[in-house]
Amino acid sequence: MLKSVITTLLAIILFFGASFFEQRYLKKTFDEFYLIIEKTEIKLNGENPSSEDAESLKIFWLEKKRGLHAIIPHNDVKEIDLWVSECSAYTQKSMYDEALSKLEVLKTLAVQVPYALIFKFENIF
Repeated sequence: MLKSVITTLLAIILFFGASFFEQRYLKKTFDEFYLIIEKTEIKLNGENPSSEDAESLKIFWLEKKRGLHAIIPHNDVKEIDLWVSECSAYTQKSMYDEALSKLEVLKTLAVQVPYALIFKFENIF
């Protein structure tokens, strides 16, 4: 009996501990992603935008998405992939206005995706 109670309590503690660290990782990653999007936006709005300006954004996303596949829905990963790729393609073709519009969508996604997954009452029920 005591063994069952200890095992159950240990499982609950482990669950909440893993949830806490998952939430922190998710928030940290998307906060970082948002900052890189803003830096890219500043570069593209600058006087001498170049085709490499969106590459740091693309590289960051490609590195982080592997770990995020376990946490966020695959459709969200796919959607962010799409917008990052379009932004990169427009930047390579020197179509900076179109790339900036894609960055606006990415900024919105960088805020909405983690918000939809954080531990709060409306996300549970």
